[in-house]
Amino acid sequence: MTPTFASLALRGCFLWAKMQVNDRVTYSRQCSTVLCTNRKAQRTNVLPGGSGRLSQVLRASRFVESTAAHRNSGFSQHSGFIDDFRKIPNLSRSLFGFMRPHTIYGTLISIVSISLMAASVDSSPYNTLLWKLWQVIFCALAMNVTIVGLNQIYDKKMDKINKPYLPLVSGGFTTDTALTTIAVCCSSSVICGTLTQSFHLLTTLVLSLLLGVIYSTDFKLLRWKRIPALAIVCILSVRAILVQWGFFGHFMSSYIPYWAMPENLAFSILFMSVYSVVIALLKDTPDLVGDSQSGMRTLAVRLGVKPVLRLCCLLLFLAYSSGILVGLSRSDSCIQMIVLTLGHSLSLILIFIKYSKTEHASSSSLYSFYMFIWKMFYCEYFMLPFL
Repeated sequence: MTPTFASLALRGCFLWAKMQVNDRVTYSRQCSTVLCTNRKAQRTNVLPGGSGRLSQVLRASRFVESTAAHRNSGFSQHSGFIDDFRKIPNLSRSLFGFMRPHTIYGTLISIVSISLMAASVDSSPYNTLLWKLWQVIFCALAMNVTIVGLNQIYDKKMDKINKPYLPLVSGGFTTDTALTTIAVCCSSSVICGTLTQSFHLLTTLVLSLLLGVIYSTDFKLLRWKRIPALAIVCILSVRAILVQWGFFGHFMSSYIPYWAMPENLAFSILFMSVYSVVIALLKDTPDLVGDSQSGMRTLAVRLGVKPVLRLCCLLLFLAYSSGILVGLSRSDSCIQMIVLTLGHSLSLILIFIKYSKTEHASSSSLYSFYMFIWKMFYCEYFMLPFL
């Protein structure tokens, strides 16, 4: 019986794989033998055959180590994607970490909250609002991955100290895979935004991308994250202004000029502006050691952690106090008053309890407080539709 082409190809692949396994086993045994001999030589400093034998072993050890490094570097350079896609579950976990989940959650919750705020003002049918909601979710999440991915690419050196668990630093992602993910997400977001023919949505996506590039990329006159005031401008512009105005306008059936904003949108922008400043200041407090070693003159490096935390708590106190006053003065129903007043009061109490338990000298404690502020950020978006 004549073998088919498929059977020959399958047999050839099997033989090739078997040769590769045998080669790696033989190579590993050689490495183990030489390295064990090297350790024994270093302990006793005497080997059969005299000093010439010792120098031979040491040279062989160095050769094996350099060969291994050369093979590994060549494999990672030319086969980065093979490395990633061999283990799909590991790749999924790395992708999840690369997306920076807390920012994804914040973007997703803000979109749903803003859509409910727009529904209370606009008279568009709910099926239209639902279709627009899916458009915004896809475009915004893809752009979110693009922006946080760029930041990780250029922060790789600092993240070895500050965030060694991130996939680019820990080895879960290669740089090639990260750049490909960024390119796919960026192009998908912009193309989808263009197809929606929504001025508000496309403007928000393009300006967010531009500010993300200015914030992270290490080129002349860029990388604004090195300067605290400019870093705050970037984060505030995206999280507080563009996200609120752009997504709200996308859900509305007509263009919204900045001088004719609804009152709930205006309060949302002001409140989230304060919150964006707080997040921009707090995000650097757990990274004090890495930032100081890499020359990043953040406000936490310049002033210390304690003054930054106190400033953030003061800003949050002012923001939540304004929310309580709005709940008492503008509430049209009992439910609205209860949600806005008690919600902001309880959030403020929880923040100060968490602050009192935060250790200023502990990076893990500071990071825990920072992530708790993100959770309070999510909770605020649940209250905004009641305005």
